[in-house]
This record gives sequence, C-alpha cells and structure tokens, in this order.
Amino acid sequence: MAVAGLPGASAGMMAVRHGFPGRRSGGGLGAGRGGSLARTDAALARNRLARFHAETRCPQGIAPMLCRTVLTCIAVPFLAQAEADGQPESGKFHVDGPVLIYDTEAASDPGDREIQNGDLEDLLEILRGTEGIRSLRLNSTGGSVWAGSEMARVVIDFELDTVVEGECSSSCVTIFLGGTRRVLARGGKLGFHQRSWAPGAMKTYYDSYAGEEGWETPFDFASWVYEDTQSELFKEMGFMQSRGVALDFAIETKRLRSTTWFPTRLELVQAGVLTD
Repeated sequence: MAVAGLPGASAGMMAVRHGFPGRRSGGGLGAGRGGSLARTDAALARNRLARFHAETRCPQGIAPMLCRTVLTCIAVPFLAQAEADGQPESGKFHVDGPVLIYDTEAASDPGDREIQNGDLEDLLEILRGTEGIRSLRLNSTGGSVWAGSEMARVVIDFELDTVVEGECSSSCVTIFLGGTRRVLARGGKLGFHQRSWAPGAMKTYYDSYAGEEGWETPFDFASWVYEDTQSELFKEMGFMQSRGVALDFAIETKRLRSTTWFPTRLELVQAGVLTD
C-alpha cells in the first residue's frame, strides 16, 4: 500500500508518522515518538472542522472570511449528524451493536481505501463516545505502518477483541494482534509481508530532510536508514512476541517474498496469532 505523501512508498520501510516514513511527524494526533493521544471531544470537533476547511476551496472572488463563515454554516449540521450517528464521514467505520467495523474498502473516497493516520482519530472518537463496544471487526489490505501501530495500542488499551471475516494484511495485522481475543472466521485470511521503501520515495525523503538531519551525502542517509531499519524491526519483533506470537513465526513473516504470505489456520493457531 502506498504511504500517504510519498508516491510509491509501500507501507513504509520505516515507521510512518504523518505522511513521511521515518522519524518525522506532522504535529497532529499522536505525532512523533512522544505524541499524546489525550484529545478532548471539543478538540476532535475542531479538528474535523479544520479538515473540512482545508479540503474545501473557496470560489474565486469571494472574500476568505465570508467563504469560511458560509462553509462553517454548511458543514456543522452535517458533522453534527455524523457525530450523532457515531459514523465518521470517511465511511470506513460502522457501529453494529457491540461490534465496531473498520473496513478500509468501504471508504467514501477510493483514494482513502487504506489504513491512514486520520483513522486513528476516528477510532478514538468512536470508542470514547460509544458505550458497549466489545470487538473490532477488520477488513483491510494495509496502509500506514504508524497508524496501524497506534491503532493497535488503542485496541489494547480498550481491551477489545478483534475479528477478521475477509482479509486483513500488512499493517492491518498489527491492529488485529492488539485484540484480547483474536478470531479469524472460516474463509478469512491474514497476510504478512516484509516492509519496503520505493527508490523514488526515498529520494523525496532525502531531499526533504537532508539539511535538517545533517546528511551531507546519500551515503550518510543510507547509514541512517540501516540503523533505523534495525530499530524498527526490533520493535516489531518485540510487539509480536508481547502479543503471544511465537518468535520463529515472527521471524518467518520477514522472509523475502515476491507476494504476500497467507499462513494456514493451523500455522496461525500454533504460532499464537489466533486465540480461538
């Protein structure tokens, strides 16, 4: 899956922060290594309205302040209705009794049909505002590594069970492993693959941050990538082991393959990926 902001980047070789893989952050929700998830409902509402303004262009010739006021009057009722229904406007989330469904394939915008950083905010908003949710049903082929890791942390904190009926691959599996009970319905599948970072995306990242990081040559950047890759791999292995996954299986998920690996149900049970 492409990493937001970097065409050609696949699920990030590094941990994804806000648009770029690696150690950068965009200053938003949970940004950076020490980013806090403590958001009030008011802040979340302001965030949504700000996103609406940022994504909507005013017609030429209309004063910006007047345009902003009109847009706010139009947007607030719809955002309020979405809040009342408990369904974010992305279309990826749906509450069905005690089950929260997260299906990236159901995104309203085809360009959003992957795990994205903004999905973390929607997940938190729903869980904080809806009582009685006990499990998270997942359907996604992956996306942002950073978002997947942070969403898994939220799932762990809310002590949710996780269920897959269709496909859950790449960073979706990270979210799945956050579940207290982890269930794969008959016919469903979990997909694993090693991370990658496309050459063009690496060049974009190098050009953007060489000065700030002090990389005088591409070789300095390559040295940083080598170190950061080892750090990210160590953290990923540690997370899988902390969730009860056998270490030999965790290592096997990093074998170089040309396609996504879908282990059998027996392999998943024996490795501790599935609890039921």
